[in-house]
Amino acid sequence: MNRPPWIPLCVPVSASPIAVHLGAKKADCHGCLAIPASWLDDDRWRPVGRFLPTRFRPDLSAPFLQPRPVPLPLWGWNLRSLLLRDHWDHIRREAYRDCGYRCRICGMIGADWPVEADEVWVCDDGTNTQSLATVTGICPACHGVRHWGRTSAAGKQDAALHHMAEVNGMSVHACEALIQTRMDEWLRRSERVWDLDISWVARTYGFPSRPDAAAHAVAEHERLTKAAERNFF
Repeated sequence: MNRPPWIPLCVPVSASPIAVHLGAKKADCHGCLAIPASWLDDDRWRPVGRFLPTRFRPDLSAPFLQPRPVPLPLWGWNLRSLLLRDHWDHIRREAYRDCGYRCRICGMIGADWPVEADEVWVCDDGTNTQSLATVTGICPACHGVRHWGRTSAAGKQDAALHHMAEVNGMSVHACEALIQTRMDEWLRRSERVWDLDISWVARTYGFPSRPDAAAHAVAEHERLTKAAERNFF
């Protein structure tokens, strides 16, 4: 994996004094707190490990970034649909702040805006339950890989593929194979009925679902499926 001489860190403003105390410095090349790449060759990175973007963590291995398509029956059943607007705005803005407005995966920022809110879902194929694990901030380029179907519909899959290869330190061919695996998985999952678990929201923030959550999600599901039919069929 190619790595820059300075590794950008995802440091919220409130934690900047801690990161500086641990040895992070302002890197002009990134415009944020960073550590020398040489720290990754030994244990010097560990004190700032919680601020390291996933792709640079020596204790993790690729792939760091890949498509994670939501099963078709759950399209539209997202926090934007299920929560009141003020509650969703609170959650997503906190995700932006917590990552220091830098991508949790690659450490970069978008050209038009720094990061977007990524809902991290975990699918349990044994119970057919999709559970929300967290909401985190990632750059638009990484988000485009996560939402591969939407990116493909917009004709931006080539740029997303090369970004995925760069972040993972993998060949384009290997990434294409991984994408196919994830899409085959999505097809199998889309044939089943799923339960949805967003209890993370109540545990973390105490926010309830909006009173009309089901109706709102169903309407969004219909909008998304109709858009997909226009783009792919």
